[in-house]
Amino acid sequence: MGAGPDEPLGRFRIDPHLHYSQNKPLHTWEVFTKAIQTMKTLAKHMNTRDEDFKMLPMWDEEKRVTVVHPLGGCCIGADGSSATCDSVGHLFNPSADPADATH
Repeated sequence: MGAGPDEPLGRFRIDPHLHYSQNKPLHTWEVFTKAIQTMKTLAKHMNTRDEDFKMLPMWDEEKRVTVVHPLGGCCIGADGSSATCDSVGHLFNPSADPADATH
């Protein structure tokens, strides 16, 4: 599996499937083309034959994508000045003082 920065191509909604509002097919997104090329290059360096390279079975290059964090993620850090939560998942309270106060 691979990961990379997303492309700002619309809004996500879940009902119960993940959809995106842009009609740009997934196989044309730069993040996917770069990730696939990188995986193929890695496979070659591992002496894998081209015919042995397999895409994720859930991959549909037109409209569906399997992701762990479809809307991105939250930064982890020491305080709310540069992060959303601490290393154990406590959510920082931006209205509180000191900056490391959590909800």
